[in-house]
Amino acid sequence: GLSGGGVMPASADMRQMDTMEIALALECPGGKEGDACGAWDYVVQLHLCGIPSDAAPHAPEVQLGQRLAEGEVCDEEVARWVTAYGRPGRWVSDASAVLPMLQAGKAFRVRLSQPDWSAQRYKVTASLLLSRSSGVDGKLWKGFPRSSTPLFRGGSFDATYNSLADHQARVVDVPGDMTRAEIHATITGHGWGKDAADCAEFCESEHAFSARSAVVLDATTYLSGTSARKSHRLAGAGTESGCADQVDAGVTPNQYGTWRFGRAGWCPGGAVAPVVMDVTSALQPGLSALVTYQGLVNGSSYRPAACSGGECDASGFPAEIRMRSRLVIYAATPREELPFPSIRGKPISLLQVAQTQALAQEGGRGG
Repeated sequence: GLSGGGVMPASADMRQMDTMEIALALECPGGKEGDACGAWDYVVQLHLCGIPSDAAPHAPEVQLGQRLAEGEVCDEEVARWVTAYGRPGRWVSDASAVLPMLQAGKAFRVRLSQPDWSAQRYKVTASLLLSRSSGVDGKLWKGFPRSSTPLFRGGSFDATYNSLADHQARVVDVPGDMTRAEIHATITGHGWGKDAADCAEFCESEHAFSARSAVVLDATTYLSGTSARKSHRLAGAGTESGCADQVDAGVTPNQYGTWRFGRAGWCPGGAVAPVVMDVTSALQPGLSALVTYQGLVNGSSYRPAACSGGECDASGFPAEIRMRSRLVIYAATPREELPFPSIRGKPISLLQVAQTQALAQEGGRGG
């Protein structure tokens, strides 16, 4: 992979920003296309680097350089793309979920990588763009980016998917001056040739999130208010021209191979756009947020049916979902102006959620 970095603007400038984007260009060696470009569609990821710490809800300051410091890891995904078949690519991708993790006036480091076994090479240009949403397309100022808490990841997409430890419900602290709360999720389906539905690259899956206020007392979670339920379908997967139809949205045109077929949440030569779900109305400032998630096909947990004959392909692989999701909180006060403890998701079992749901119904509104 390639390492790079920079220094964030001073606090006076950062406090004006609530949106972050990454501009990425992958050019073919020598400026040519065709044989000079990588032939295959590989996932490319940009990760934020740092030394993990339970004491801070943001990425720690780093010393800029080409080598990682001892103990430093690059595992917080900033943005995701897929290379084109024999063509360059240029995209601008939303990465606002990571903005609360970057500190005004502090250095940061990122790492751009593709699969270790890939031999494809590109001339890379990447830039970080900051802006303010207010006044753009009628949008209002969200508030100061306060926190970005990890929620759920993906995994093998089968009958056990929704019971994975990574998919337990999460409880996240919400500050008393919250102005907006959003779930940001980057979701793609992969795997083909191993089950009858050709999941998860060529089948449509649905990803359902819910959020509501909660109070945690003596290790018991009491639910409050109503739930905001949001779902996102990876529409167009398996269609004849699903990716060709997205050229106007930034997918590289006139590629080689099977680029035109629709995929689950991604296309060769395309950026993976994060899904942003507004859950502000379901959360109460100063209380906790209870967030849940399920991955479904036709409204139920996915149970792969074995492929047979020509449906099977020895070069394929089993269904999987690749997902990173976060609860992003905006607030009335810049975080630099008040110290606050680490805000991290705490897993609780679905059984406990069911029990607290019943308690809330029987005893009235909790909290």
